[in-house]
Amino acid sequence: MRLSLLLTTCYFFLHTILYSQDVTRDGMVYLPTDVMRYMPFEQTGKAGIKQVTYEITSKNKVTTFIKRLDEKGRPISYYRLLETGEEQLIQSIVYNEQDHVLVETHCDKKGRVNKVRTNTWNENGTILGIIVIDRKGGILNKTDFIYDAASGCLTSIKTYKKGGEKVSETWHHEYVNECEKSRSILEKSNGKIIREMNYTCSREGEVSNPKKNETQVCTWDESSPEFLMKVYQTQDDKGHMRRTVQKLNRIDSSLVEIVSYNAEDQLTYRQTYDGSFSTPLHLFSYNKDEVIYERIRAYQDGRISSQTILQKGQQQNKTTYTYDSNGQLSMTETFDKKDKFVRSIRVTYN
Repeated sequence: MRLSLLLTTCYFFLHTILYSQDVTRDGMVYLPTDVMRYMPFEQTGKAGIKQVTYEITSKNKVTTFIKRLDEKGRPISYYRLLETGEEQLIQSIVYNEQDHVLVETHCDKKGRVNKVRTNTWNENGTILGIIVIDRKGGILNKTDFIYDAASGCLTSIKTYKKGGEKVSETWHHEYVNECEKSRSILEKSNGKIIREMNYTCSREGEVSNPKKNETQVCTWDESSPEFLMKVYQTQDDKGHMRRTVQKLNRIDSSLVEIVSYNAEDQLTYRQTYDGSFSTPLHLFSYNKDEVIYERIRAYQDGRISSQTILQKGQQQNKTTYTYDSNGQLSMTETFDKKDKFVRSIRVTYN
């Protein structure tokens, strides 16, 4: 099983998207992801396993959660085991044959249905629509995705006000060719333009003076004898510039690191990797060139063996991971800054 701990801090480089108002940022689409994979940490099941049980011990209190899987190893339901032995539903999921989430149901602390998200896909796996309703059937969020019939390029994204009848905002996309964006415009329901993303640069890395409410986006490639670099740079009308660089090994294109800089060319984020996104090694978060947060991961036989969180160089917590003879995670143990026990999670499979 693939594992990476879900942090409870704000230092995510990529975010899990839950509701429809969050599936578009800067006119880009972030496909809905079921959060059950991160309960209590990211874990993808093997075919044949029908149930995973998590026994969490913290401060002499034991809490048990049960995750049930389908024949493909996909999580389909997550329960809290009450003292009475009753299972209280927290979340359930229905997938299509392409492994896309069709329906995701969330329950409150009493096991009552709280929100239901329904996603609509076409046969090619393209997202067409998202609706989130409350327990009474009222529409909380609604998003429609419209595509060009000939090219298949996404031409607009409509988000609706609560109730799902009136349009709130619309992203319009324009293209150069083959779905290569030239411009994206965010428009209110009254036609007022509130934001524009301009993807054209006169040359690599060049940014001119953006007009009001405009953000200019530049992407280009650089190289050195050892590395290939993919650069993504933005600048808005207030002069705020951000640049992110993805560095790859020139020989095999394996991922080395991702770094981000602010307008003053100061580091804000750095993450090193052991070849791919699935094996992050050392994460740094900076404030005015000072490291304020770190996450360090170690691996053994391709599996994570420990994770340490530091703030301003001081350990905040450390988690160790133990595996059974089948290579499946059997135990995690977390310790505080003084290496005192905080929590353990015992994992069993059926």
